[in-house]
Amino acid sequence: FLSLILLLPGQTSSFAATKENNNFSVEAKAALAFDFETGKILYEKNSEEKLEIASLTKLISLYVVQTKIASGELAWDTPVTISKAVSELSLSPELSNIPLIEGQNYSVKELFDAATIVSANAATVALAEKVAGTEFAFVDLMKEQLIAWGIENPLIVNASGLNNEDIPGEIYPGSARTDENKLTAKELALVSRNLIRDFPETLQVTSQSVLNYTNLDNEESIMYTTNLLLPGMPYAKAGVDGLKTGTTDLAGRSLITTMKKDNQRVITILLNATDQEDPDARYTETSRLLDYAFGSWESKAVVTKGQMIPTVEPIPVEKSLEGSVDLIAQDTIELFLPIKEDLNTVDFKLDYLDNQALLIAPVEANQAVAKLTVTYPQDTLGYLEPVEALTTILVTKSSVEKANFFQLTWQKIQQFFSKR
Repeated sequence: FLSLILLLPGQTSSFAATKENNNFSVEAKAALAFDFETGKILYEKNSEEKLEIASLTKLISLYVVQTKIASGELAWDTPVTISKAVSELSLSPELSNIPLIEGQNYSVKELFDAATIVSANAATVALAEKVAGTEFAFVDLMKEQLIAWGIENPLIVNASGLNNEDIPGEIYPGSARTDENKLTAKELALVSRNLIRDFPETLQVTSQSVLNYTNLDNEESIMYTTNLLLPGMPYAKAGVDGLKTGTTDLAGRSLITTMKKDNQRVITILLNATDQEDPDARYTETSRLLDYAFGSWESKAVVTKGQMIPTVEPIPVEKSLEGSVDLIAQDTIELFLPIKEDLNTVDFKLDYLDNQALLIAPVEANQAVAKLTVTYPQDTLGYLEPVEALTTILVTKSSVEKANFFQLTWQKIQQFFSKR
């Protein structure tokens, strides 16, 4: 390829815009916000340190359960018989639960909803036992799934996210009694994205504010969601439809949230809200983070299909009367930029195909001439997962006929005298 770096007129540094973006911060030990569709990271704070994740763990468990349903190994109406250990765990007054009666059957759907809406720990363990025979075997499935997503050395010791100290009886082999599940904010972002991408119907459950269940007296009861950003809750925020809370002494108060606004979905990860005086800080800080993500970045069309690029000159065409032909983009390229940023900070790199920066008539319309690559050099956040370079092919806007002998001769005569 013959390469050229193209600059827009008046191109300058975007230091001011970058500095302005960096002024925002949330009060949490770690945080991350990203665009669901593209994986573009919109904010990050300490997103690569492994931290305790508490019940955010359940998102992994919910994913594994749904893979078994998708494969036909399990169905939503499959009955799950409650073991003695699970029943005892469900009656622990210090833990999030719905009461489950030993020997009684509950459907996979009932347990799934309880684990999702009210973070029921025993319901999660019951699902784990149904899927894999034991919770330990289920944990192995969870770890295998995380590794398949590229998450290295995941520290997962149970299906619910409890600290091992809160689990009666045996604990996962090789783990310590004080161990708790750990992942980074970025790894949790991968979990969340894969869950919604592969099983979008999960949002039909995570968006519910109320769970109906049967209590120990065989009466219909209700419990409210642990996610106070959902509709009808104290910190309700329009567009929020999930995703999961997590709380332990080690993990602090954490929250993964997803919100859709103007056809864009953003997911935020907030680990251990650090305002200890405000028990609801994870909700207010997440709300701020969502406002920042939606209000500070936008996807802009930096190249439009069928249009010329301001910095790209017409390509010379030998043996033609026109002498050159305009180039147009074969595709539209959209790029996430800070809202106040203009296209002057975008870099365009032009690679001529076959190292030819000129054409010879005749030339057909829509003939591929060059590859255009678009980047935003000031972006230090990047993407959640590897992405291909943003490129399009530039093609000729119109056809160019070959001039005949007399036309070419007359053209040369004119060029000769114009140089005198």
